[in-house]
Amino acid sequence: MLTHNAYVYSVNAKRLSTYQGSKKPVLIKGAVINNYNYDGTVTNKGKKYYYIGDHGYIRATNAKQVADEPQAGTLKLNYNTYVYDKNGKRLRSYRGSKKNTNLYKWHSIKYTGTLQPITNDSKQYYCLNDDNYSQSWLPYQTIKGVQYYNIGAGGYIKAANVDQIDGKPVYTADANITVKTHWANNPTKVVETTTGEKIKVGKKITVDRVTSMYDGNSRSRLYRIKGTTNDFISDVYVKVLPRQQLKIYTENSCVIFANNADAYNIQGEKQANKTQNIGTAFIKGDAIPVNELLYIWVPSENKAELFYRIEDSSNGTDQYGNDLFLETKDSQPSLYYVKASDVKYLSGPRLTKPENTPEEAKSDAKIASSTDKQALQKLIDQESAVKASGDTYTGTNKEIYLDNLSTYNDILRTAKSVNSSNKSTVAEVKEASWILTKAQQNVINLEKQDNTMAPDLNYLF
Repeated sequence: MLTHNAYVYSVNAKRLSTYQGSKKPVLIKGAVINNYNYDGTVTNKGKKYYYIGDHGYIRATNAKQVADEPQAGTLKLNYNTYVYDKNGKRLRSYRGSKKNTNLYKWHSIKYTGTLQPITNDSKQYYCLNDDNYSQSWLPYQTIKGVQYYNIGAGGYIKAANVDQIDGKPVYTADANITVKTHWANNPTKVVETTTGEKIKVGKKITVDRVTSMYDGNSRSRLYRIKGTTNDFISDVYVKVLPRQQLKIYTENSCVIFANNADAYNIQGEKQANKTQNIGTAFIKGDAIPVNELLYIWVPSENKAELFYRIEDSSNGTDQYGNDLFLETKDSQPSLYYVKASDVKYLSGPRLTKPENTPEEAKSDAKIASSTDKQALQKLIDQESAVKASGDTYTGTNKEIYLDNLSTYNDILRTAKSVNSSNKSTVAEVKEASWILTKAQQNVINLEKQDNTMAPDLNYLF
């Protein structure tokens, strides 16, 4: 943190005439800036300098080191910015100096006001709360259609130039982008969206969501065009990427791990990893699709815990084909679950209503009788009718049918294994019935399962 206003110097202790696009920059007192320790502290003629990135240094006497933690009451900038008055006019002097009217990228500055809870998606700029779903905003003023945050002493800065508030990323409801060509020899000067719409190079469009798409070989970042439900443009066609976060889009419910965590089966037993040197099945930051919220009785804890079921985990992978690195019980197909306390909401429809109660989970931990299995057996007996439902399909419909049938076959295999075992619990039988019913409906109703939209941490974070 700067204890005095500070010039920016080169590695040779010469004052820089320009830094990050600004002429003769002066960093103002109170700013919190990064010190990149891997470049060390430079000493020149007996004076020490801290490296602050982009080949810039500041005198150590103008700063004190603070913990690398979010500073309460601060805005971190994503862009060089001017300071304005309440009417949106650029100030010629701020806090007694002209130098204070220029603020620099990645620096932090104090703000006035407090973060307040809001109805989701009701503001242009907001932060996510600790649950990663509900939202708060720092009240801003809109002046001639532009939003500004109050930094005190009559000063305001553009909200679009703020990256974080109190260490939390700032989200924007939408962002304007300019379309560019990806290929230098593109003769038509147009690009195509994911639905085949053509957009002229140079056109400005508004986007409101971000996602990643798997094309069979790799994933790429895409932005959803505002006003559409599923039309996206690849980031390779975007001239300058949005500086602030956009809400993540996925058709399926997805969660992100808040810590390293294990997976469990429907009996509440921790699942072993295929590879012994893997400490846990999942690590902090992993994102997975889920499709059910339910209570499972955990014998080792003697209580029912809330779990998510991993999407399409019956064949040992998630719905995108990623190996879950988990052993299957007795070489039989198994389903995998993760504790709700180990994850946070990430994207897609939010699952809030459990399929059962803690009391039901405890009761269902007993071994299933033949009577308990009657409903599952009835579903299994419908195999021929379900498979025959696609006999008349052709073209695209046939492809959808075959995709759904493949999933149905995996789940049917699991259901048969559960039904034939004399060790299956009531909970396991009910769960097999639940997922087999959904798989049947997808085949019969020709429900298109879009597995292309999936968050990928390598691209989205």
